[in-house]
Amino acid sequence: MRRSLLFGIVFLCSASTATASPRVGVRPLAKTDLPLGDVVWTGAQLLYVAERTGQIDQGAPSGGPLRPFVTLPREGEEVRCVPAPPGQRFRAGLYCHTAQNNVYRVSADGRIVLFAKLPERRASDGALAFDTTGRFGYDLLTATGRSDDRHGGAVFAIGPHGTVTKVGSYPGPGGAENAAIAPASFGPASGDLLLTTDKARSEGRLLAMDPHGRVSAIATVRGDGLNSLAVLPASRSEGRSSGVAIADTHSRIAWLVPGAQLRAFAGDVLVAAELRGWIFIVEPEAGGYRTIRLETSLTGSQYNLEGATFIP
Repeated sequence: MRRSLLFGIVFLCSASTATASPRVGVRPLAKTDLPLGDVVWTGAQLLYVAERTGQIDQGAPSGGPLRPFVTLPREGEEVRCVPAPPGQRFRAGLYCHTAQNNVYRVSADGRIVLFAKLPERRASDGALAFDTTGRFGYDLLTATGRSDDRHGGAVFAIGPHGTVTKVGSYPGPGGAENAAIAPASFGPASGDLLLTTDKARSEGRLLAMDPHGRVSAIATVRGDGLNSLAVLPASRSEGRSSGVAIADTHSRIAWLVPGAQLRAFAGDVLVAAELRGWIFIVEPEAGGYRTIRLETSLTGSQYNLEGATFIP
């Protein structure tokens, strides 16, 4: 969610001491005409998802030129999308969670159908992820909540026919921005649903929820909300465009954190603060977690980092 930058000094808290790391050269991957809220790797191409307008453009892994793909119904501000994993229970397509808590399925030819509706009247920021481990029954997991929520939100599992079941609730302050399944190497939270939460201009957390709805805090950032979230695979990626792409609503740029510069963090989790542009690595350590702030080339004063995706 976009807000003005009104805060100053920040400090970082996590399960263990924050550690400095080498500088990472973040570069533009694609300059768009969209108020970007998400960028999605489908396995064949990149999709660029706009906030507010619902427009989705498509492009090659190397970035532009972009071309229109589809326009979702306009249902408020933020939209997040994920492709169905191949060979699992869900029909192929792109699944998108809108601010009004509707989940749409978009087919490869651009047909849009309402797939499920979450039992929540308040607007949400659209977090969703497919369970690829089986711990949540290979369902589509979605989270309600937004930055101005005091009491957090809820997580729901959606089956392949659109049946919605509540998994649990997570506490505030703030609400869920993005979601991902923790990798197998991610310590006590392996296979859990990870959520980045954002309390406006104040605090961000990385939370983990297990299939029984139990929640633990993995990392906390003071001074800015956490938004972008991407799992770094254990295997190496060597392509020029490999790495983590991050949508920036303010500049309309999809930034790329090059995969070659993230090799030391294979199997870890990358998160980013929304307005400050800080990027962190969270990794397991001695039964807990360590948070590492990366030194990057994002030195501007105005960002609005939103959804992220890993490009192999």
